[in-house]
Amino acid sequence: MNLLKRFFLSAFLILFSVSLSAAKLSDREQKELKGSVKEFIKIAYIIESKFGQSEKRKDYKDVYIYDQIGNQLEYIGYNADGGMEFRDIYTYENGKKIEYAGYGAEGTLDFKDFYKYDSQGNTIEYIGYDASGQMEFREASAYDQSGNEIERIRYKADGSIDYKDVYKYDQNGKKIEYTGYDGNGYFEFNWKYEYGGNGNKIRATYNDESGSIIETWLYQYTPQGFLTSVKIYNDKNDEIESWIYENDAQGNKIKEEKYKTGEKFGKVVKELFEYSEYEYVYW
Repeated sequence: MNLLKRFFLSAFLILFSVSLSAAKLSDREQKELKGSVKEFIKIAYIIESKFGQSEKRKDYKDVYIYDQIGNQLEYIGYNADGGMEFRDIYTYENGKKIEYAGYGAEGTLDFKDFYKYDSQGNTIEYIGYDASGQMEFREASAYDQSGNEIERIRYKADGSIDYKDVYKYDQNGKKIEYTGYDGNGYFEFNWKYEYGGNGNKIRATYNDESGSIIETWLYQYTPQGFLTSVKIYNDKNDEIESWIYENDAQGNKIKEEKYKTGEKFGKVVKELFEYSEYEYVYW
């Protein structure tokens, strides 16, 4: 589970965070947080259908804590009753993240990961260990002359390749393509990204090996550049999901509603399947 959590966090940042090279961004910026956020709190709800109506029930709460320059210090997870499920702590040296340690609800160590950097400050190695000190995985990254990460390979404990990710960028350092391969070198997925004149991501496509589009994601913003919606379409150009956002004055989301689009009784309907609220504490 701990290995899965670390993989999910890494994959989430690659897929859904801002699309500049991560080497150029703080942890806070990679989360697309605007302003001097000290604490970022997500409260997620389970959606239950009763008597034809959707009802929300609290599922969990996550808290992210940052220092003044945007380094993430802690990540704490709570269950629906407010009990702590886990606590992750990040350690820095000369402004660089060097250690990521995860603890369970009782305060016992679950895992400890370490980072290594090149002379330019790019993360070139990320190694994960379990609570007993046994290596679970190792990631190695390569960069172009502009400092953009162009390749990431994850190795299993036995040294064999688990997967390989390859990234491409435009002349402005914006990520325009992300391709994943399995440990045997076989294609797994491909994402391509497009941007508007103000640099916001406006379109993403999820593609098969031949380049055919499986899904299309369209992003909409306010004139100030605040994200208001994401609409997802299948290969037949039918809408299958829509995500709606409300933002605070800084442009940080305070409410997120995710709907599935389908057909019932001959009519196109949208059903809420995920709902989250967000709170912020600023420096």
